[in-house]
Amino acid sequence: LEAVEVFKKKYEAAYRECIRGIEVDSDQLGPMSMLNPYLMQDGGLDVDQYIEEAKRLLEPFREEVLAVLANAADPTGTTVTVISNTKGEERSKEKTRLDYNGVAA
Repeated sequence: LEAVEVFKKKYEAAYRECIRGIEVDSDQLGPMSMLNPYLMQDGGLDVDQYIEEAKRLLEPFREEVLAVLANAADPTGTTVTVISNTKGEERSKEKTRLDYNGVAA
């Protein structure tokens, strides 16, 4: 029991050190923003335009890419299941707002 108390004190000290300067109930404990200018797409479209483009490209992508990969993995087609989808509008807008400072590009 004494060893547990010693460990507990070390843990609490390390925890206090790690959270020093972090405001309670802030988002400072979450992951860093994924905003990366090198990942931006050209075109400056908004989220709705990207969603429409993704919907337009989804079926050709399934046929021309995923089906080919699934067939190559198992030519019989019986054991490989490929599931693909696009993000919904609500999640896309949320991700754009949170991870990319509202810039959909």
